[in-house]
Amino acid sequence: DIQEMERIWLKDRSCICIHPSFKPLSGVRDIMHTWKRMFESSVGSFQRTWIDPCDIQITVKATTAVVTCEEHVYARRFVRGKKRESELVNKLMATNIFR
Repeated sequence: DIQEMERIWLKDRSCICIHPSFKPLSGVRDIMHTWKRMFESSVGSFQRTWIDPCDIQITVKATTAVVTCEEHVYARRFVRGKKRESELVNKLMATNIFR
């Protein structure tokens, strides 16, 4: 939900987001622009995938929290002669820092 994402991101130029295989983005405006493009993609591949976070680790110190996890990325695949099946298509490591 892009509105929820816009609500929780710090409205600051110091924000950084690194999508897998992309260069780092700086500033909430550029970050939200990329998320919005993914949510509104007409190709639909982003909408047909979901992420299951695993091995979640949380560290809190003063006003900063660091959350790391392994993200298992699943997609619905169509196989001729069979029903649609869910398939693990990727495993990624994610780090999120909140302040």
